[in-house]
Amino acid sequence: MDNSGAWAVLASIGELSSLISEKNINRLDDAGCSMSKKVIKIEGTATPHYLDTISGEVSGQMKCKRGLLTIVTLSTSGTLLAQVD
Repeated sequence: MDNSGAWAVLASIGELSSLISEKNINRLDDAGCSMSKKVIKIEGTATPHYLDTISGEVSGQMKCKRGLLTIVTLSTSGTLLAQVD
């Protein structure tokens, strides 16, 4: 987090595997998707007066290929809200 409260995190499918069903993890793995490539970006801002909650936007895209053929295109998007205790 910088001095203005802006923050960003890059994550891989493997790091977020607890949020993805095992069936979909297996499908992505079978399609040749990298489980370790950092393709998911979570970023947002925190206001000093409200440090008990942090919000952010989630985005990212990864294309999984075999040879020259794209097997899967994975797009992530959404909003994140976290409570800090």
